[in-house]
Amino acid sequence: MAAAPDPFWSSLAPNDQFQNDQLHDVLISDPKFAVHGEIMMLVLVLLFATLFILLLLFPYTKKCGGPNHDIQFKP
Repeated sequence: MAAAPDPFWSSLAPNDQFQNDQLHDVLISDPKFAVHGEIMMLVLVLLFATLFILLLLFPYTKKCGGPNHDIQFKP
């Protein structure tokens, strides 16, 4: 039987060693890398929660008409 062809050409094959070196350089240059990641995750979760709450409250404010529901402005 014939061997299966390589899924990538040799010029398109990923270079894992180069990516690992870049990651290692980032981790070495930033001693608080984990703390920064945790802060970023907290910010993203808070933004998502805020958006979710606003999406839940938006139909309610449209239904009730907001705080000035009875006031009509005449030009």
